[in-house]
Amino acid sequence: MRGATLRQLRTFTEVARRLSFTAAAKSLHLTQPAVSMQVRQLEQAAGLPLLEQVGRRVHLTDAGRELLRYAAGISDLLREAEDAMKALQGVGGGELSIAVTSTAKYFAPRLLAEFRRSHPEARLRLAVSNREAVVRELTDNTVDLAVMGRPPRGLDTEAAPFARHPIAIIAAPEHPLVGRKRLPLERLTGETFASGVGSVASRIERNLKAKGYL
Repeated sequence: MRGATLRQLRTFTEVARRLSFTAAAKSLHLTQPAVSMQVRQLEQAAGLPLLEQVGRRVHLTDAGRELLRYAAGISDLLREAEDAMKALQGVGGGELSIAVTSTAKYFAPRLLAEFRRSHPEARLRLAVSNREAVVRELTDNTVDLAVMGRPPRGLDTEAAPFARHPIAIIAAPEHPLVGRKRLPLERLTGETFASGVGSVASRIERNLKAKGYL
């Protein structure tokens, strides 16, 4: 099969699909003798007859059915290669792998949905993990993009802020600070924060310590 060409495979596939040299010639914008010659050359390369004609009807031989299966696989691979080249050129599809921390899981899907509307051929892969796992994926270069509250330190990345990340303190309705705005940090001295708020409580505590309130 070393002498076979893509043009011959395409012509043979069209004849096999339509079971007609005339219909295949019309579809490929070729003359019928040209189609017959391409199939004949492919049969010579294969060393076996691929088609047989009984009366006016064309039938696939066993060798023809087997080759048609491989021709379909070659066609699929060529399409995948074309998609890959377009993706590298920034055209059309491609795959985008995104990792987000759990704090971003509520709005990241909406952003990706908007991106998908503009790039319908793109394939998206979204993973929601804790910050440590997301940083590890960035380090291992297994994701293209990460969304998190602040960029990791000591890692060669390009960070771009794209939205505000406001921090709010939540208290019971009867708490004396409810309804107050622009509270100075010293007013929070002595308040008890729930351990479940994690990094937010830690940031507030660091600010209080930095200003000498704790």
